[in-house]
Amino acid sequence: MNIYKVHISRIMLGEEIFRLHDEKGFPLEFSCFLANEKGLVIDWEGFIKRAKETGNFNIERLLGRIVTACKDAGYNDEWWEKKCLEEPDKFSKEES
Repeated sequence: MNIYKVHISRIMLGEEIFRLHDEKGFPLEFSCFLANEKGLVIDWEGFIKRAKETGNFNIERLLGRIVTACKDAGYNDEWWEKKCLEEPDKFSKEES
């Protein structure tokens, strides 16, 4: 399993992504595409934490949607490897 570190300025807050999704109906897939396009990382832990707090979501189903959205956006290990090479000051890989 690869673990990645990222500079704080490259993170999209999960709570904000959740708010956009929950209140405005902004699709998770669009959030993934935007993050991928701009070289940002989504704080999915914060997103899930906020979803659990509301109690309005089936978390297992939501996790499945997140995985699908990330795959569709090309947000995977290859994406990380590319970002680590292109911007080593903002992204780095820790060996596990």
